[in-house]
Amino acid sequence: MRNNSYARGVSKIGANFVIGDGPRIQMKTDDEIFNEKFENDFHTWSLAADAANKMCLADMLNLGEQQLYPCGEYFLIKSNSTDKSRITDVELRYRMIEPDRIDTPDSMTSDDMVRNGVRINENGAAEIFYVLKYHPGRGISDRSHAEFSASDVIHEAIIIRPEQTRGEPILSAALPLFADFRRFSSATLGAAEAAALFAVLLETQAFDNETVAPQIFDIEPGTIGVMPPGCKTSQIKPEHPSTTFPMFKREFLSEVGAGAGMPYNVVAMDSSSHSYASGRIDWQAFHQSIIVRRNHIKVNVLSRIVGDFLDEWLRINPQADETARQAYYKFGVLWPGLPHIDPAKEANAVATQWGMGATTLEDEWAKKGYDFRPKLAQWKKEREMLGFVDQADSSADNGTNNDIDDEDKDDE
Repeated sequence: MRNNSYARGVSKIGANFVIGDGPRIQMKTDDEIFNEKFENDFHTWSLAADAANKMCLADMLNLGEQQLYPCGEYFLIKSNSTDKSRITDVELRYRMIEPDRIDTPDSMTSDDMVRNGVRINENGAAEIFYVLKYHPGRGISDRSHAEFSASDVIHEAIIIRPEQTRGEPILSAALPLFADFRRFSSATLGAAEAAALFAVLLETQAFDNETVAPQIFDIEPGTIGVMPPGCKTSQIKPEHPSTTFPMFKREFLSEVGAGAGMPYNVVAMDSSSHSYASGRIDWQAFHQSIIVRRNHIKVNVLSRIVGDFLDEWLRINPQADETARQAYYKFGVLWPGLPHIDPAKEANAVATQWGMGATTLEDEWAKKGYDFRPKLAQWKKEREMLGFVDQADSSADNGTNNDIDDEDKDDE
């Protein structure tokens, strides 16, 4: 990750597509006043969700998604803040820690119910997380631990086995590929440097069968030299680098992307070799993986965060009615929109689907990451400001409604 731009790029691309500038919580209770207040309060709190005062909630989720590539997991520990200078009255905060700090205490290494710093129950569910007070890389001999209940820890991990406790890095399968690519690139670069040098081989038969020690002559740039008698020259032309390097690089990036669920044109940030149809097909597969990942985050991360926030919010809003207490089960997530390859074709498709009842304005605005209600209100307001009047409203105002026969009404 720290020594390969493609490895770093894969993690950033994946996080930016999945998280982007962060999800928006949308409450779906029957009380619109409550929905608006809760959404506004949650958004305000999300700007100060980090206990370390370094990131907002969107930044934490984005960083966590990046951590899945080298670490396979990330941890958010519930904390509190009484800092009155913050922008919200809700004291709930989350502390993001290095996965290396989740570690088994020395006194529990023989305990079968403790796995890599996590105590599990008989069903395999986490009960306690043991966190080193100091990062093991700091060189501090103190290996004391703090214990945190599973209810206070959000553990998001890449799980590939039923009884797995800790996460597996997404890029773990591609590590040998990065090593091979580094070696091949270094060999290609070295060969290119050698080919750029003006190296000459002198061949002579003037000495018959006598043994002659090899000699090396320096050739100064911009000079013409005279060869010794009986010698002929030939320039050394390395066979490498060959024209196969671009092909090797493409296959390498395609294989790395396969493990991360990304097509080649996304990993390489290059679609020059793609047609519209092939690029669209690759994008659809990538788009589906993003949808699956977002749903996983909603269920395993955002549901916990919304629940913790709701508990704290109800504490400082004791007047909230029963609608608020049922809000945990009635929330949705609006994710940042994913750009379409051809916006014009997308708009035509949406218009057709909406006309035949195959989609709704709520669904289409949700794809772009917005709540359709304020967007629809703003759209109507702008039309009124520009002087557009709906035909139905105009007909009702001028009283011509009754003068149109049935056939004209159908045409209209």
